[in-house]
This record gives sequence, structure tokens and C-alpha cells, in this order.
Amino acid sequence: MVENEGARTGSLGEFFPGNQSPLSSDSFAKLSPPYGRVTVETGINKRALLKLLLFLTIFVSVGVASTVSVTRFFTNQVYLATKKVLLRTPFKNTVWQTFGSVPEAEIELILQTPQGKITHAFLLDTGAVVSSLPREMAEILGYNLAFLPRQTFKGFGNTLSFAYQGEMNVFLGDKFRKLPVVFTEATGSKSLLGRKGLFDKFTLVVDHRSQLVEIRE
Repeated sequence: MVENEGARTGSLGEFFPGNQSPLSSDSFAKLSPPYGRVTVETGINKRALLKLLLFLTIFVSVGVASTVSVTRFFTNQVYLATKKVLLRTPFKNTVWQTFGSVPEAEIELILQTPQGKITHAFLLDTGAVVSSLPREMAEILGYNLAFLPRQTFKGFGNTLSFAYQGEMNVFLGDKFRKLPVVFTEATGSKSLLGRKGLFDKFTLVVDHRSQLVEIRE
């Protein structure tokens, strides 16, 4: 019996050389899985996944916004072409001391001058017979008031005023069009867009809901 136990003890030594115990801490260190490394790799994978999700979210958001913008652009172009819109401009709200905020149809038009193109603001005035500009605009448009026909107009309260008759080249749609205009004797007066040459040749739409003014063919 004693010899058999010694034999068994000797056989275990072959598997654990150097008198090392099969249950020693070094053995556990060699056999245990690298739990610390797994935790670090898991944290890195989570951060990478979050970055990927963030990138995908931004990419999808930009894509949706771009699609909406492109859709609106083409829808607007189809509307302008179908309705034959030459000019479309929003209302301008002006604050008056007595009446508060009042929407005004102020339209910026491109004018042709001897020096090139300029942009000038007009107030749409359905009560004005003809468009008018302050006298200093005559020289800018290439006119000399001394050589223009002088006209008499009745204003508010039947007051008489004098103006000089000419023409202005206004860019509407895809080309310049001639509109009659008078140059007032007063300087710094408000530029008005009147009926003559506009109401008899084009269609004007004043949309109070959309706060827009359209000039159509």
C-alpha cells in the first residue's frame, strides 16, 4: 500500500515539475482569462459604436434637410413657371406712430442705367397714375430734366405738383421692359410704382396670407 501511494505521488510530479502545487497562485495566473483586457476592449468598442451612431445621425439629418430643400426649390420653380411669375417679393412691415405695424408692398427692381444695373426700391401705389422717381434719379438714368416734357399733376388735397416725363428700363422675368415714369421736382421723395405700363400689361397678385406680392405675365 505504501509503495503504491509513492508511485502515485511520483506520477503527479511529472505533470507539475519543481514541486509546484497544482493549486498554486501561479497556476491560476496562467489559467485565468485576461479579464482586464476584455473590459478595456469592451469600452473601446462602445465608444466606437457611439461615434458611428453619431455620424449616422448627422448624415441622415443632413440628407433629410437637403432633400426637403431641393424639393421646395423645385416645387417653387414649377409654381413660378406655371403661374408665369416675373417677380415675387415679400411685404415690408413699417411701424407707424399712430397705426402701429403696417404691411407695405415695397418692391426692389433692377434698373438699367448708362453706367450699368442698379437696384432701386419702389412702393407699389395702386392710386398713382404713373410711376415716379425723385429728380436726382433723372441724371442716374441718363436724363437731363431741361429736355424732358413737363407735366402737371394733382396730388393729395388737389394740390398741384410738377414732374418731368421719361421712361425707365425695368428688369422683369428674363429681360428689361420699358415703363413710363415721371421725375418729381422734389428731392428725396418716395419712389412709387404706379398703374400705367404695369396694370395694363401685367397681372398683380397681393397675397395677404403669404405676405407676398407677385407680378405675373
